[in-house]
Amino acid sequence: MELAGQRSVALILKSSATDLPRNLGLLLAEATENGCTQVLETSLFGDEKMQTLKARLRLYPVLGVKGPLLANADLRIGDPLYTYERDFEFTRRVLERLNPATLGQAMAQESMAQLLQGGRATP
Repeated sequence: MELAGQRSVALILKSSATDLPRNLGLLLAEATENGCTQVLETSLFGDEKMQTLKARLRLYPVLGVKGPLLANADLRIGDPLYTYERDFEFTRRVLERLNPATLGQAMAQESMAQLLQGGRATP
């Protein structure tokens, strides 16, 4: 996929994938294999107590990239450079109409447009 002139590679993890060290290893292996210098993470989660459904997109740098990537490169993910969040009502109607793939793509396009215009990270 290409967005705003930037090539992207998808790594989709199921919500049941809760082994964080394994997930990070998969992410860094993918970054190494594809020469990625940034990670765009998307999350969708609900807060039943607050009755809010939150869609979040974060852009992180891949640190330790210096020249050609090696299989054993000491890569790590840095602090977020950019965060974009949208809140929705946590209702049956919203959940029935929700299409995570479409929402994620729309948020990524909005974010790229904002970043290209010099947008800054949000808390």
